[in-house]
Amino acid sequence: MTKEIINEINSGTIHITEDVIVSIANVEANNTDGVCPLPINMMERFSNMYANKTVEVNLDDSNVYITMRVAVEFGKNLIAVASDIQEKVKEKIETMTGLNVVEVNIIIEHVAIPKKDKEQVQ
Repeated sequence: MTKEIINEINSGTIHITEDVIVSIANVEANNTDGVCPLPINMMERFSNMYANKTVEVNLDDSNVYITMRVAVEFGKNLIAVASDIQEKVKEKIETMTGLNVVEVNIIIEHVAIPKKDKEQVQ
């Protein structure tokens, strides 16, 4: 079952699902300089496992706790890229949803060699 935040206003309620927060986090992370797609195997490619693997969201009242798994381009400063992701994800989720993002935890799972560098090595 998908978790959601319910915000009651004068004219009704607004439901923000966990999937929306995951989508926002993914878009912001993928638009961050130095972030590469995580390598996936064929089974994950054709299942929902991959979508749920990269971002975990925990909701507590109006508080959001996020853990993200990312790949960073080889040669980039890992701490700087992770910090940039944290700032962008936190700001965008708070701006778009009005929720309080308490934590954005980053797990760097892979360092990726850019395609152009791979071709030079061969």
